[in-house]
Amino acid sequence: TTSSSSSASGGDQRRRGDDGMLAAMEEAGCAEPNLVVEAAKRVLRAAMQGDEIQPDDLMQMRVCGTKMVESSRVKALKSTGGPVADAFLGLPDMEKEQGRSRDFYSAVFRVIADERDAIMAHRLAQLAERAAGEPVVAVVGAAHVNGISRKW
Repeated sequence: TTSSSSSASGGDQRRRGDDGMLAAMEEAGCAEPNLVVEAAKRVLRAAMQGDEIQPDDLMQMRVCGTKMVESSRVKALKSTGGPVADAFLGLPDMEKEQGRSRDFYSAVFRVIADERDAIMAHRLAQLAERAAGEPVVAVVGAAHVNGISRKW
């Protein structure tokens, strides 16, 4: 009986997690989050089986993923404020008001991208360790592949 209640509890937790993910996708402006989840499952299944990944599935995931990342970034930056937040939030007069150059913002963006690469590499390493030799598949933007590989 313990195993069935344990597995039911895990299923409940997974459903709550799925509901939270779907809610976050909707909040970010993703059209039809359930279809995005199904596309992600098809992509992962194809990758795990060595089958061809359908470009439409990737695009559906990418469009929603981009909206989610941007939504999260805006929320985080609004809560911290400051010149970096203003730069990311696209305030046009930032350079004039503070006398900062585009080189400054480019450097800030590189640091943030590098940090994101480190976070993703760390999380993938954790997942690989837990997977105990099974493949771990991640879909990331092309700009992050080299950074993640260097930090792996």
